[in-house]
Amino acid sequence: FAQAVAIVFFGRWLIQMKNHVRDNFGADEDRIRFLRTYQIFSAKIILEVCGGAGAIWGFSEVLTLRNAETIHTWRHIALTIGSIFLIRWFMQMQDFIASVEHANSGTARLIFVFSAKLVLEVFGGGGAIWGFSEVVTFRNDETRHPWQVTATVVGALFFVRWCLQIKDFITGTNPNEGANKRVRLVQIFGAKIVLEVFGGGGAIWGSTEALTLRVPATQEFWRFWA
Repeated sequence: FAQAVAIVFFGRWLIQMKNHVRDNFGADEDRIRFLRTYQIFSAKIILEVCGGAGAIWGFSEVLTLRNAETIHTWRHIALTIGSIFLIRWFMQMQDFIASVEHANSGTARLIFVFSAKLVLEVFGGGGAIWGFSEVVTFRNDETRHPWQVTATVVGALFFVRWCLQIKDFITGTNPNEGANKRVRLVQIFGAKIVLEVFGGGGAIWGSTEALTLRVPATQEFWRFWA
């Protein structure tokens, strides 16, 4: 019953937002830009801010670095990374609103882009599998090891992908040029389902535990939202 009420009020919230945008953003261009900003950065705060913290939190457990003795250390690391990505999120939003474009070249840009990708896509790829497998109750005490192996393999595959992306960045290669469209489709959306679908749920699941919001008493609540 509570979930049904929440869905009704969420629908009401969406309608109210739509009406507010219509009334306060008269010009079509302004309205479209507002909606586009909302679409992009509402996804980014889940996938990149919560995802940054969740990636560290989840993948540290996959690699058996996080245990009962080191849990507080990894919580601090995960929350620090999440805070850094939150600052990055605000800076990206500021640049988007101001229509600032950054040159996609140079050493500084390479470090900025691929340090984020390492966390979000490599650690995040493994962490997404690890977290989402628990969300959907596939991972439990009996299946822990197979999912640990799976998450590690996925993380390794995304690490190889990350290295290839660095190579393309340095050489200025466009991966779409001369590529088979079907192969490229599989590459792009294979990554997206891990990083954005499983990663979205895993981001909420991992970050809420890192923030100590998810405890035994609230486990099912956060499972529903993840």
